[in-house]
Amino acid sequence: MIEVDELASAPGEITAAQWRQIVNGATDTAIISTDERGIVTSWNSGACRILGWSEPEMLGKSLGRS
Repeated sequence: MIEVDELASAPGEITAAQWRQIVNGATDTAIISTDERGIVTSWNSGACRILGWSEPEMLGKSLGRS
């Protein structure tokens, strides 16, 4: 549940907690974040289900992993 304090961000912006809630709830969609070098910095449960790699297996690795 989103706390009232989290809604205090500027209109049109979401907090980090809200973003994490969205990412964690997206089990039918792969949501992957990388740094500028293409190294995985976050990997949601949807990515695990769809692509087969767990988050611990992918964090710090390149998306080009085969």
